[in-house]
Amino acid sequence: MSEAVPKKLLPQGMYAGKLDQQVRLKIPSDWANYFNSWEDKRLFCTSFDERNGLIYPMEVWQSNLDFLDNSEDTESSEVVTFTANKNGGTATMDPQNRLVFPANLRDALKLSEGQTIYLYCHRGHAEMLTEAGYQARTNITAPLAQSAADKMRKAGMK
Repeated sequence: MSEAVPKKLLPQGMYAGKLDQQVRLKIPSDWANYFNSWEDKRLFCTSFDERNGLIYPMEVWQSNLDFLDNSEDTESSEVVTFTANKNGGTATMDPQNRLVFPANLRDALKLSEGQTIYLYCHRGHAEMLTEAGYQARTNITAPLAQSAADKMRKAGMK
């Protein structure tokens, strides 16, 4: 059985940054602090849909691998594991908190210099949206936001 991932103070808000000439993303300080709070400083960067990316602290990703290894749905587990590895790899932030994404992820997401990338926290990892992904997500969530918030408040959200 997999061990629980330790609870950490998660970054909040939406961060927008541009990829530099080397297709690196400057990670904001609250995200850098979060990623650096883990013993293992490596990050697993991937995509399941080749539209948006995911940045996992290695311990969070390892917890996912443990879950997938023990899943009764072996077909879905294999698809997720294969896709994550096909589109991703490990990376570390440099001393200036810049992140160079693995080449296969850059190719899958068609990342290039000057492109805007949005980061927000979800379930202990960073969701990484391209401009198109951000706009698509906004178009989907905007009409649902008020009713979803009302449902969550009714269910106990403060």
